[in-house]
Amino acid sequence: LKGWEFSYQQDFTFLPWYFKNTGIQLNATHIDSELTYILDPGTVNATTGAVTKAPTYGTGPWLNASPDSLNLTVYYETEKFSARISAAQRAGYYTTYPIASGACDVGLQTSGAACDAPLMNEFGGSEETLNVDFSLTWSPTKQLAVSLEGLNMINQTTNRYAYNQPVVTQYGSTGRVITLGLRYKY
Repeated sequence: LKGWEFSYQQDFTFLPWYFKNTGIQLNATHIDSELTYILDPGTVNATTGAVTKAPTYGTGPWLNASPDSLNLTVYYETEKFSARISAAQRAGYYTTYPIASGACDVGLQTSGAACDAPLMNEFGGSEETLNVDFSLTWSPTKQLAVSLEGLNMINQTTNRYAYNQPVVTQYGSTGRVITLGLRYKY
């Protein structure tokens, strides 16, 4: 596993007028990974302890880790008002490896009675995503705060697939979610 991460935050207090209350947060990551996975643990004769079939291994990237991601937030903050808009981009990544186990050697599939198992050396994954969210908070008094938040503003879907020639396994969408809140401190 190797990679890098870059993070930057800046308040723009040097800018004139209302712009002095703005700022930015940026985070970017990149990961290169290769792991050895056990695709088939092999078999051992229970009586003699002799290995009758050696384990089968395969290599692939670290599961559930995007090779690239980028997060950006632009904000405006004063004592009575704050606003943020954030974007989070995540490259596609693998979620499952191997997809299925079977009695066949890796990559071998036959229609005969001796071996009728699925391919083992295949990946399941998730396509890239871009999520955009926002939040606004207004505090007219020290006791009262009104907030408005929006999640998934571009209606990003979740798209999961299996096999090297992708077959859709999951398609989902939460839709946009907008929440209005009122908080009172006494």
